Amino acid sequence: MATYNPKEYLIDQINSVFDQEGVNVELVISDDCSKDRSFIERYADNDKVHIIKQSKNKGVTRNIMYLMKYAYDNFKDADFYAYCDQDDVWLKDKLITGINKLNKLPKDMPNLYYSNLLVTDSNLTPSHELFKRGIVKNNFGQALSQVFVFACTTIINREMLGEIANFYDYDLEKIGYDTLVYYLAILFGNAVFDDEPHILYRQHMDNVSGVKKNGLDYIIDRCCAPFRKKEIQQTFKINAQFLIDNFGDRMTSDQRRLCEKVADYKGLASRFKLLTNKEIRAGYFPKDFYRAVRIILNKY
Repeated sequence: MATYNPKEYLIDQINSVFDQEGVNVELVISDDCSKDRSFIERYADNDKVHIIKQSKNKGVTRNIMYLMKYAYDNFKDADFYAYCDQDDVWLKDKLITGINKLNKLPKDMPNLYYSNLLVTDSNLTPSHELFKRGIVKNNFGQALSQVFVFACTTIINREMLGEIANFYDYDLEKIGYDTLVYYLAILFGNAVFDDEPHILYRQHMDNVSGVKKNGLDYIIDRCCAPFRKKEIQQTFKINAQFLIDNFGDRMTSDQRRLCEKVADYKGLASRFKLLTNKEIRAGYFPKDFYRAVRIILNKY
């Protein structure tokens, strides 16, 4: 768990972690130089909670990567590793559900389990499931059009943790933990998506990733996004170039071919080819409409 100025929601989150059924859990908290650590200090005497107090603010991504490297170096006997936010609530079967699915996969490959999320308000009143059921395919072409992984739903094996720990010294601010673990699983291991949500994804004004919109509000927000300065970066072009630079020699020829189509697009001709490519698609509306807008505007 990476924390920064956690509020009372932290209590619900930690309680739900230790209420997990069928598993033994230890919790590592890396606090990113919070001004108020009073809620964290409540767990100082709990031998199942390991609190690391950072002396200098790292930022969200660096703090998460610190946790991954710390877990890899210090919890070598753990079978699986899960990340959690500081303000959600896990359903009691979250970990055992993911673990049961991961146990069916080869242990010598980097494996990822992740799930849908049940979006709630600040009082945990459910609103909607974040992803429509049946849309996630876990193929590389779709992954070059949308990243479905939210870190707070992820469970990984030690092989995957080792892959992630290798990037501890990298600047991943434009990529993020979610994206890195997603591509590693799809390219070189196994990704298992669960349509059933096992987490109450609490929305409030202090969410790092922003409040998740639904329905027409979501469509309008996404179509307007390319015109807002803060969202002008070519997200998938950056992702694709990162993959080529770091994993190009490990990719299959088909994986590299798809990656290069995204990384190399620029002019009108290459944009048209990417726009009409049937492999690199999210596979559902409105995401593919939003994809088309971003390609046309050279902001993909």
